[in-house]
Amino acid sequence: MSTGHAKVLVELRDRAAVDTLRPDPAAPTALSRDLDTNGFFVFTRDTGEEHLLTWSRMFAPAIGIHEDPVTGNGHGPLGAYLPRHGIVPAPGGRLSFTGRQGAALGRPGDVQVHVETGKDGELLVSVTGTAATAYRTELPV
Repeated sequence: MSTGHAKVLVELRDRAAVDTLRPDPAAPTALSRDLDTNGFFVFTRDTGEEHLLTWSRMFAPAIGIHEDPVTGNGHGPLGAYLPRHGIVPAPGGRLSFTGRQGAALGRPGDVQVHVETGKDGELLVSVTGTAATAYRTELPV
């Protein structure tokens, strides 16, 4: 799935399966080249929490990101993918949901995903959330 940055979306059966993944960075890096993608967004809809639709992790070692704690670059394609393939209904052409990512890294964050079907059937996706500074530095020039 791509909304500008191609991602491979992988749905697993439950939260434990997502949380216990320990990928060897070499394998997804090689697979990224073969599939012409820059990341693997692994998710489940078995969240264990009523207000969350998805629980996820994002691996992109091919571009130097072993694991991204929270990313709109994964949730955006997911937002398009779920209604496009009839996995999650979008009544009236609209879908809004909350996804959680980063729990396995001890840095959980929630992302709100909003999808609307345009007049020509095109899916318009927006991703919102709040952020916190995790690291700050100055680089002398």
